[in-house]
Amino acid sequence: MNNPTPLTPLHFLARGNSFFGHHPAVVSNHGTVSYCGLHSRVCRIAASLVGLGITPGEKVVVITNNCLEMLELHYAIPAAHGVVTALNPYLDNQTLIRQLKACHAKVLIIDPGLFDPQLLGQLTVSHVYATNTAAGVSDTFLPYETLLDTAGAESLLPDPLDEFETISQFYTSGTTGDPKPVSHSHRSAYIAALSNALSFRLEPTTVMLWTWPMFHSNGLSFIWAVTAVAGTHVCIPSTTPADIVNALNKFNISVFCCPPSTLGELVAYGGKLSGNVTCITGGAPLPRSIVEQANTRGIRVIHQYGASEAFGPATINWDGFIDQNEGQPSDPTWQGKPTPAIQQLNIVDPDLGTPVPRDGTSLGEIRLRGSTLMQDDWLNTGDLGSWHEDGSIEVKDRVNDAIRTEQGYVSSIEIENVIYQHPTVQAAAVVAIENPAGVFQPCAFVELAEDTDKTSWDESIIEFCEKRLPRHQVPCKVYFESLPTTATGKVQKRLLRARARVLAAN
Repeated sequence: MNNPTPLTPLHFLARGNSFFGHHPAVVSNHGTVSYCGLHSRVCRIAASLVGLGITPGEKVVVITNNCLEMLELHYAIPAAHGVVTALNPYLDNQTLIRQLKACHAKVLIIDPGLFDPQLLGQLTVSHVYATNTAAGVSDTFLPYETLLDTAGAESLLPDPLDEFETISQFYTSGTTGDPKPVSHSHRSAYIAALSNALSFRLEPTTVMLWTWPMFHSNGLSFIWAVTAVAGTHVCIPSTTPADIVNALNKFNISVFCCPPSTLGELVAYGGKLSGNVTCITGGAPLPRSIVEQANTRGIRVIHQYGASEAFGPATINWDGFIDQNEGQPSDPTWQGKPTPAIQQLNIVDPDLGTPVPRDGTSLGEIRLRGSTLMQDDWLNTGDLGSWHEDGSIEVKDRVNDAIRTEQGYVSSIEIENVIYQHPTVQAAAVVAIENPAGVFQPCAFVELAEDTDKTSWDESIIEFCEKRLPRHQVPCKVYFESLPTTATGKVQKRLLRARARVLAAN
């Protein structure tokens, strides 16, 4: 017997309203909003969007930081049968305009402090709403709160016309090339959210601090997963290490999500934590030294791996939940085993297409297949990894970032992990550089800890690597520069490769 009820994360909010109505749903600079209050706001905003002429499948663009408005729009826009299209406000104007034009949106919701109003002259949007009127006032913007003024709004959130109806579109981070659009359905959002809730042990007592950008992969689907368990979202306007430590203590946070670079800054900052907390991290190499420092601070680190096309976490290092005194059988820097949303995972030889042995050393491309993927087929992730005997995967590199030396392929991540062990290093990235003989060699870009004299450390780092790496893996040159990163903390190695060519030519 078939059950025609569509799968949609809108049901999570409806459930929260019916059974956890007075439970805090969102804490932000607006104060605390209960599940009953959030449901009411979402219904009114959805009715306003319908009144603006939003039609099924039409994109509504949102350009803000993590805030109450961004979160509730992930429910209100789908409730109006629109498509949530959250864009990265930190893109250059040329890229942002290109993405905006591709959306053909008639409604744009922005934080004026993050968006240049002069760009509107290049667009054909009909309605522009400002979430943060304190950041700037313009005749072009309407206050966001006017979307809440709709009288007689529906008291129930409607189901999608079909569970395969598109719920969101976002863009990849663009670390290896131009950002690409990715779309997902109500069904995949529902499954991804429940997979996250199960994998990361979320429950009604969960209090999640939003330090991962909501505009990136819809906050790794946690924007729906926390609501699925009637947990509490906490949004803060700034995510400096000091702000994060303050929020962790003030709001009794149980879990937060951030890239390894942010976690590294957090443990380097110090600051006393009032209790233990879980950090979900991924999207970039995770140095063991950062895990060890975090553990001493009472931060349990859970490493995950995913892809935009997989709608968030695809694997998780389950052993991260094991207490230290119980032992930890696998390396905490490994990315672990598939989440429930991923039905199949394979690591195959890029040339032969055959699975590599589970020996922890043989490299292959990671392939995924599951209910949350954009395609009903294997996804070739473009990531190189190895398979360990217990089934855990370890991501070694991007296919485009691996360095092809005379001795074969070298993982840039393995070299970076060694450099991170140097006591003065705060961040490191390794790329290929071509020598006059046409041979590719590793080249390192390094950020040193504050108050470190850069002039005396380049040879020290090379000597440090020589004692720990085969000769062909030792960086031929070390440059001390700030690493260019995306808003999610991923190092933009394509920019570093171009920079390395310039430096080598000079």
